[in-house]
Amino acid sequence: MRKIAIAVSATMTAALIVGAADSSPLVIAERGQPAGYCIVIPQDASEINRRAAGELVLWTEKLTDVKLPVQTDAKPLPEKAILIGATRYNEQVGAASGESFPTSAFRLAARGRHVVVTAGDHDDTALVYGVCEIVQRFGGIEWFTDTVAEIPRLERLEFPSDYDVRHVPSIAIRDPGWAMFRTPQWAARFRVNGTHVGHSKFYGWAPIAWHGQFKHCHSFRAIASKEEFGETHPEYFQHGTNGLPNIRHEKAPQLCLTNPDVWTLAKERFLAAVRESPNTKYFGVSQQDNTRWCRCAKCMELIDREGGADSATLVPFLNMLADELQKVRPDAYLTTLAYHQTRNPPKTLELRKNVLVGLCVTECDFTRPIATNPNPGNQSFLAALEKWAKISGGIWIWDYCTDYYWFPHAMPDVHALAGNIRLYADNKVFYVYESATGNPYAFFGDLKAYVTAKLMWNAYQPVDPLIDRFMKAIYGPAAGKAREVLDLFETYERDLVNTRMGYGEDVCNTNWPDALFERAAGLWKEAESLAAGTPHAEVVHRARFGNDTTRLARYVSRLAEGEPVDESASMRDEMLAVAKELLEIDAEREKRIAANPDEKCWKWGWGWESRRKLKPKIKSFVDGRKVRSSKKRSRSDRKSKRSEKAK
Repeated sequence: MRKIAIAVSATMTAALIVGAADSSPLVIAERGQPAGYCIVIPQDASEINRRAAGELVLWTEKLTDVKLPVQTDAKPLPEKAILIGATRYNEQVGAASGESFPTSAFRLAARGRHVVVTAGDHDDTALVYGVCEIVQRFGGIEWFTDTVAEIPRLERLEFPSDYDVRHVPSIAIRDPGWAMFRTPQWAARFRVNGTHVGHSKFYGWAPIAWHGQFKHCHSFRAIASKEEFGETHPEYFQHGTNGLPNIRHEKAPQLCLTNPDVWTLAKERFLAAVRESPNTKYFGVSQQDNTRWCRCAKCMELIDREGGADSATLVPFLNMLADELQKVRPDAYLTTLAYHQTRNPPKTLELRKNVLVGLCVTECDFTRPIATNPNPGNQSFLAALEKWAKISGGIWIWDYCTDYYWFPHAMPDVHALAGNIRLYADNKVFYVYESATGNPYAFFGDLKAYVTAKLMWNAYQPVDPLIDRFMKAIYGPAAGKAREVLDLFETYERDLVNTRMGYGEDVCNTNWPDALFERAAGLWKEAESLAAGTPHAEVVHRARFGNDTTRLARYVSRLAEGEPVDESASMRDEMLAVAKELLEIDAEREKRIAANPDEKCWKWGWGWESRRKLKPKIKSFVDGRKVRSSKKRSRSDRKSKRSEKAK
């Protein structure tokens, strides 16, 4: 007997010792020979279960040129079978019946001459993960993006005859926000399953799905909106320090959470939504996306009593709704956000156990792992994570892995992501959302998508081998230069205590000096030369262009503010060429969106600031017009400017 022990994840069950009279491997398929195995699925198999069988057929054929047959368990058990799902033969071949599985977990086991893939009830997507594990671990397939994969040419696809491993992910709900995962089959192959990835009845469903109005974030409007109550009941909303409602300049104001009429309205509308949605398990109640909060006397009394934490008014409000939810739907959960003003937990109040807290990392520095980063925002996040975990029913995380103000801008956080996901796994976080983008020029976006998916499944694997394997597959002969660019930014020493790199940084942020981007430009130029004439040339150019757009954004921003720039003709010509290419790409993007309004991959173009500030500057630069500042001038500045003109 041999013991197979494989480190699948921190929470995996170690391999069992299974006796076998013959320890030679099971030959699933052999090139040039008839199929050695037949796939068996339940007669009433779900579409996802059938998809799992189809995936095994597809990738086995790509590996060996052998197409495995598929039949249902209505037929006799073949001599050599791969049983996928709860077939009627599972117990007959010695597979455990009635086994309980966490979300997304599956078991792969050899039973005599048979291979069995099982998962939890109503979690057939995990069967797809199981067959993908077969072709990846034992076939050597590796997917890097939705267009790049390593598929070796095998003479034989073999499965160990004494293999029995229960695979359990480090994070139950894994939600990378990168565009690639919006395609259902790639979401399944990369084993990601959150609300922002692609799902269909054919590939799976989101295990965590919120109510349409009481959604996962910014849902106070489901209780009371300014449009409905702003004129008739302004007291429902946030008050200023003068004790009066203060909603004039807010499109979506916060609620006054100590107003008893708001409690009555919230209870009525929340319970109506719960009763109308018997199949929905998660209902979100959280503040709108601004930094306002009610400052009426009653709210401030509670806030002051709880150590100055604004969440002090939110917790009793949520507990009221949680108690009502428990009465009618004890299987459901209420979710909320610890975000901006509610990030810090109250001093003494605790949430009900059916309330799950979404902790947002908005105040953190993203260039080093949270646990080891001395930045005050990171340290306060750690304290908040620990406290919220103690006083709530569970934690989910809203993280960021790109600069939303300008997506190609440097966000060197690959190693930070690895450390953070491990931190979340250590603290029993059940759901992680990495807020990302569909912009294909985002700083190492494809690499982050790959690494994030891998680490969410197994948070404890080393990240550098993942990076190196990805670089070799994607950049080919230019892999070394690409790694130099990543290391250039990731190892740059800055003051972590007094400076912060967040998810919405000005593209001219001095945390990253121009010299870094110029050095990166040189490295990408060398990389293009190395990749010229190879299949890797396009992706290398895309990476170089992403860096160049950041250089352009800095260039035109400084022109607009009258700040010094490299005035050489060569620099101007280079930036002009980048600007023209960017505008051409953006015109094509707008055509795509016009043709398909549901197109989400380019929802924010180049970033939040691109249309309002940077894009007009870039257009002016290309047209030869003066590049104007987008900064708002004070009244005195405007008066001074008029005086100068008058003179």
